[in-house]
Amino acid sequence: AGVWVPLVDVGPQGMPFIVYGDVVGGGATCDQIHDFSATAGAGVGSSVDSDIKTAGDIVVAMGEDFVLDTIEVPFLTLNNPSDPPVTASIIYYEDAAGLPGNLLGGETVTPTSVVNNGPWANPIADQFLVTLDVTPFTFPGNASSETKYWIEISMGTASNQPTVFWEATLDTPVEGEAAAQFNAANGFWTIPDPAQEVIYTFSGECNPLSVADNTLGGFSYYPNPTTGLLSLKSVNNIETVSIFNLLGQKVMDTKVGATTSELNISSLKTGTYLMQVTVDGQTGTFKVLKN
Repeated sequence: AGVWVPLVDVGPQGMPFIVYGDVVGGGATCDQIHDFSATAGAGVGSSVDSDIKTAGDIVVAMGEDFVLDTIEVPFLTLNNPSDPPVTASIIYYEDAAGLPGNLLGGETVTPTSVVNNGPWANPIADQFLVTLDVTPFTFPGNASSETKYWIEISMGTASNQPTVFWEATLDTPVEGEAAAQFNAANGFWTIPDPAQEVIYTFSGECNPLSVADNTLGGFSYYPNPTTGLLSLKSVNNIETVSIFNLLGQKVMDTKVGATTSELNISSLKTGTYLMQVTVDGQTGTFKVLKN
């Protein structure tokens, strides 16, 4: 996986597929794509009405944040092939050694568009190309390396059928990580097939990290992760501290006016937050993990 320049070719049944190229970004609209190929047609279970859920990885380029706003994915339905997806559950995770880790957020949305491409690979299945407009969600980047995350997507149909599958390829090698699968029966994530990657287009905006991001001379904070209290210390006067969730919503705003302070974030839900600190007119942004 990655943020890639697509070189369009034609795959099965005239559908386009992607040859991966150079990383793109730089403060503009950008996509991360793993598209149709000659081996498309496999499916990985991911229905809102089953115990099985599937996630694909997404990689944020070094020196950038990625703000996701649109998802396009193909899903296959069995048993009742003409029964299209009518709802989607989307969940975001940090990476934990090549598998989904800490939960970051998510939402349930109604598809913006559902296109029935008819029988696909398996004559008892229909393929639906589903477009999802999501609440803009920021995946924070790192100034010195790429950052990996995971996106779980499951679909529900009007008939509540459990046999709904996220379409996948069987290419080797996989671009990034193979599809990860969660089974509620055992309660953990696995990679069931190292040659299988789900098909997706994750679209949004790549924003360069500002010069001040993650740097503010003489400022420190601890412990991180924290269960509640966050100690702040600076050589110069700390003016204000604001906490944002990964949807970009401000959840805390505090005036400090001192070189040391304790910030109580015990009321916040477990997850990852961005802390914006202003010291003597300069602003830095830092990642805070709330346990």
